[in-house]
Amino acid sequence: MTVNVDASRCIGCGMCAAAVPAVFQIQGRVSVVQAQPRTPAEEAGAFDGWLEERLDELSGAALTLLDNSRQQLRQAAVTLKMGSSDRMHDQQLQLGRLHGDLIRLTGQVVYRGLADLRNLDVRLSQASRYNLAACTQNLDAMQGVLALRSTELLQTQRQQLAWLGDRVAARDPRRMLEMGFAMVRSGGRHITSVGDVQPGVEITVLWRDGSADAEIKRLHPTGKSSRKENDKLK
Repeated sequence: MTVNVDASRCIGCGMCAAAVPAVFQIQGRVSVVQAQPRTPAEEAGAFDGWLEERLDELSGAALTLLDNSRQQLRQAAVTLKMGSSDRMHDQQLQLGRLHGDLIRLTGQVVYRGLADLRNLDVRLSQASRYNLAACTQNLDAMQGVLALRSTELLQTQRQQLAWLGDRVAARDPRRMLEMGFAMVRSGGRHITSVGDVQPGVEITVLWRDGSADAEIKRLHPTGKSSRKENDKLK
């Protein structure tokens, strides 16, 4: 296909040149054809050429980028290795210092603990001796008080026992008989009042050195019991 421009009819608007600059061009006031449009085969060939150029450019850029990346990686590896070695060295130094500090602090703690234990042992020993002496004194004092209280209690009990013994002895019939008194029994029981017998009742009179059987002939009441006995006799 051949493209021509009718100069008599072209107004020189430039639209064709703007749309297809490879074919049209403004010269003066009219558009002129500077090159005929290419055929599809030519267009395909031109595109293939352009594509190959772009591929070559892309391949070159990729290779350049790859080389740059490799260099950067090598540099980063060297830097990382140097940094890791320095950091590891610093950490080893710090670990060594911490180990030394730990050993030193542990020794100080152990030394202080042993000193505290020795002081505590001395204080406990002193306190034990003091407490033992105080307990011994308290025990001696309590023993003295207990002995005194026991003696006083024993003496009081002895006095009470003697007093009770005297009361029991005073009421012992044998003592009464020794003093010259007599006891009267009748029907197996002691006669302590005129009201316990009546005339004609047989009685036994006991003395210190013997006894005698008798019979009540007449009663002679005295005091309050006389009226009661007189009432019985009536």
